[in-house]
Amino acid sequence: MGKIFDAFEKFEKERLVRTSVLKLRKVDLNALLKYDRRIGKLDLFNTEIIKDPDTPQRLLDNNLVFPNGKLSPKGLALCKKYQKNKRL
Repeated sequence: MGKIFDAFEKFEKERLVRTSVLKLRKVDLNALLKYDRRIGKLDLFNTEIIKDPDTPQRLLDNNLVFPNGKLSPKGLALCKKYQKNKRL
């Protein structure tokens, strides 16, 4: 009985983690695409780039940027995907 309880407990924790991450908005993706390609960073404090004050937290929660503003591999892949689609 203990193993089943542990499995349900683990499942519940994973489910809560997945639902607590806020979904990205269009304004978040627009800000992400404005990263500095030369250094691979996004200025999380520039109000000309970050229009919504909650954008940096959503990008961090979705593992698209690191706290220092550097784009994660997932963030870079997302940017390349959207840049490729814009060219088509």
